[in-house]
Amino acid sequence: MIAPQSSEGASEPQGQPPAPRTLELARWLWIAAAAFEFVRSLWQLADRERLINELHGAAPQLNQQELDAAANNGVLITLLFASAIVVVYAGLSTRMLQGRNWARVVLAVFGGFGVFGTLVTLLTLAVLGRAEVVRMVGADIAPLDIVFSVFVALLHAAALVLMFLPDSNRFYQRGAPRSFPPM
Repeated sequence: MIAPQSSEGASEPQGQPPAPRTLELARWLWIAAAAFEFVRSLWQLADRERLINELHGAAPQLNQQELDAAANNGVLITLLFASAIVVVYAGLSTRMLQGRNWARVVLAVFGGFGVFGTLVTLLTLAVLGRAEVVRMVGADIAPLDIVFSVFVALLHAAALVLMFLPDSNRFYQRGAPRSFPPM
């Protein structure tokens, strides 16, 4: 059976209303936030000297060969994790756009934690100061890290708002599938 074509030429499942523009924009904001986090990971991993220094500070008994191996493993794991996050956000945001409310809820939880975590970090930095926070966590917090975090939190907040605007809510209320993913 061939699905009917919408006016924009995209195939739509029969009986399901087209997603509103607010959800389309929210989808791209989720993907952009994940992509910026991936870029931030690449930027952090590019500073190998900092990685080695942090590893040496955490485990001073390691020799240079062990530090290099640990740094290489850390880079690989971080790249795999960051890539997986992009794939998860792209998949969830696509399901959200298809009308799967469970995906919208999962994205809302992820985004809420992201925004909350960034706010807590900013408040902690404001109250204690950067030097005290660096001393407490044992790693440097670069100003660019803070800028990336705030930017991603703003993308999350905007996507959250868009997902729950009246047009978006109507989309889920008027016939979008409400099934949960298979276990």
